[in-house]
Amino acid sequence: MKKTIKLICFFLAVSMVALIFCGCGKGMLLATYDGGEVYSTDKDVKLWTKYLSGYYGSYILEGKMTSAELGKIIVKTIVAQRIREIEVTKRGLSISESEVEEMYEYNKKAFDENYEGGFKKMMKDSGLKKKFWMMFARNAVVEKAIARDILAKKEFTDKELTDYYTNNLKNYIISAGYTYTAMFVEVKDLSSESEWAEAKTAAQKYIDRIKGGEDFDKIKEEILSIYNEKNGYTQTSTWTGEGAIGFDEIYDIDDLEKALADADENYKDRNSKADKGSEEYGKYLQYLATCMAYTQSYAMEHMEAGTIYSEPIISPLGWMILRLDRVTEETYYPSLDEIRLDLIRDYTNELVTSGKVMEKFSNEMDEKYHVKYEEVYYGK
Repeated sequence: MKKTIKLICFFLAVSMVALIFCGCGKGMLLATYDGGEVYSTDKDVKLWTKYLSGYYGSYILEGKMTSAELGKIIVKTIVAQRIREIEVTKRGLSISESEVEEMYEYNKKAFDENYEGGFKKMMKDSGLKKKFWMMFARNAVVEKAIARDILAKKEFTDKELTDYYTNNLKNYIISAGYTYTAMFVEVKDLSSESEWAEAKTAAQKYIDRIKGGEDFDKIKEEILSIYNEKNGYTQTSTWTGEGAIGFDEIYDIDDLEKALADADENYKDRNSKADKGSEEYGKYLQYLATCMAYTQSYAMEHMEAGTIYSEPIISPLGWMILRLDRVTEETYYPSLDEIRLDLIRDYTNELVTSGKVMEKFSNEMDEKYHVKYEEVYYGK
């Protein structure tokens, strides 16, 4: 069942900052900045008031926020977005329609998955149409572009990178064990025996082609071009790629056939056709995961580095195609210089997604553009 996002009564929340809509002509002056002014009757003010009042409405109703605080958030949000548009132009950053459309689709999918009734129901409930959500998407793209532009010009110190390396050590050390690359021929309906059979046949053909001399990476590109979200496959792109298993994580499997028979017996009360929230279906997924772990463990200990396992490996996702890339006898800690570019890339991504960069940027822009917020009464 989809999680329900509680819809706050919009008209009640909006009424708490109703004075924003007061006045005639330009309306009430809410803020000034070098290059512009914000009035209560501006279109973006009305739209963002509706959205943010709904978003924060529960905080007010629960006493966690006052309507005055909400009013200031609304005005600050609008000023920040307008200044960012100015900065995008000044910095020579290009914001394409395709980027905005992609962000819009991303947000739409999130609502479809998490809002009861999906994106269309949310639009109806909120009274905010596609024009607003395209603006919402553009703001996100603009924010990300500015953040990346700031970080592209930043000089990362050895201390910053060392601290990040230390805090994320497991992502960079090469643990003693097996490093592999996995590709998947995904099965959409795990309860369909015919789909399992068809997918296995397809996976075996890919294995045979690689063993016959075709390039592994080209086969991977082909698989990803077919088994993707556009074609209804939601997991392949996430799970296809490099992985690692430590020696201590490997099951000691001498007889794979017996190990799989034991798994069959241990999960004999599984049911692939049961309700997905049931215990029987949960055991079916555990059975698939156990078979994958046993087979993968057996494969690792019986393969040579650089080779492909001869058969598809069953998993809770579909059929895995497995290549053993290397065996590392001792855990290896790369030096800072060896992984500097990787650290900069990953640390940059973290700074962008955490919002820390844009928070600092907004404060700097308030000063740079001499932003002045007018004293406005928004209610109690």
